[in-house]
Amino acid sequence: MLVLVCVSLLLIIVLTIGCSEERATEVQNDTLEQLFANPDKYNGKQVVVVGFYFQGWETIVLSEGLELSGYAEGHLVPQGRMIWVSGGISGEVYDKLYQQQNMGPLERFGKVKITGRFEYGGEYGHLGGYDQQITPTETIILPWSPPASVTSVSEGFAIFLTEEDIPPSRMEALSYIRIDDQPIISEKDIITYDAQTHEIKLTENAYNRIAGLEVPVQGRSFVVCVDRNPIYWGAFWTPISSVSFGGVTIWKPLGSREPGSVTIELGYPSPSFYSGEDPRNNIEVIESLEQAGKLINELSITSIDELPHSMKGYELYSWSEDYQWHFTIITGTNRNKTLEEITSQWDYISEYGWVKAHVVSVDAIKDVLSLLPQNEHVSWREDEFIILPEPVEQTNINLQLPPKQIIDTIKEHAERCGLDFIITIP
Repeated sequence: MLVLVCVSLLLIIVLTIGCSEERATEVQNDTLEQLFANPDKYNGKQVVVVGFYFQGWETIVLSEGLELSGYAEGHLVPQGRMIWVSGGISGEVYDKLYQQQNMGPLERFGKVKITGRFEYGGEYGHLGGYDQQITPTETIILPWSPPASVTSVSEGFAIFLTEEDIPPSRMEALSYIRIDDQPIISEKDIITYDAQTHEIKLTENAYNRIAGLEVPVQGRSFVVCVDRNPIYWGAFWTPISSVSFGGVTIWKPLGSREPGSVTIELGYPSPSFYSGEDPRNNIEVIESLEQAGKLINELSITSIDELPHSMKGYELYSWSEDYQWHFTIITGTNRNKTLEEITSQWDYISEYGWVKAHVVSVDAIKDVLSLLPQNEHVSWREDEFIILPEPVEQTNINLQLPPKQIIDTIKEHAERCGLDFIITIP
């Protein structure tokens, strides 16, 4: 149930007198009753309205008040009768409003005085859901402070299921999501969170809880929160599902192949199915995990005893830079890699998932190859497999195979490691 915040609205309607006059006479009312009761009287007129501006997901309105939504701590939504605000307000005023975020885009709100043209009788706003609108010519922010939160919640990072078990197919269409009372993964369940791979090492009880979670083939929605404030959403997914998904996922563990850990992934069955920006590096999430002492920044290649098996094998790339040979080994995928992705020195190394490692020197790449499981497929490729992003940034890097002597040295080492090592020469 929504908790009403007691806020009052003062409406001042300024009507243009006469067809050619620019002067206006103010008519003051305690409520919106006169405007809503006699909209024809003010249709096409210049008015001044004092109310509560709210701009969020598919919503740009001036309302009688604001109330606590109940969806997140301190989160406000419009309350009472509303007028659609056509075109929004100026960026200068918008940037000075209060802000909040509860799934979807950033929301702005505050008490304002809007001068603009009032219209009535059409279908205005999102899906034509409003029969009145105002087109602002001037907006002034008025003094007002949001109400203090009823309670203070400090739970840090946590992952919640949705209260009504909303399917992933419906999540994007909803502005506000209610979360369960208790998280499925709480901060105390986390041993470490890898900032690069987004791999979460869990306590035994928490891991068993996720392993036993009922997950249909169409996924089960979750919400990542900080202090119960939603940051982004995703879906638990079962690896036996044949249904692809273009959002954030956590794959339900099967058996003991990934003991103690789950990873917040992009897309299913591979990152190539993901669309949109990566929300996992949200600063609130990272800061919360760091303050809790759970965050680890990287997993060094030297700390890995064995790299994981990849269903599509690994890809190896090489290039000469500053008179040294550079190598990148990366998890195989169906999609093409960009030059920036391959040559970046930022590594992603997971004991159980995605791997991308950049090293310099022949000895260093031999050490990396030694960490791969026997019979692992490795394909050493050149730049005809690369699709560069547009516009192409100028670079001196040219992906290429090294001289034959170096090729032979690396190939012989790979074969001694028992790898299925393939070199593709254009």
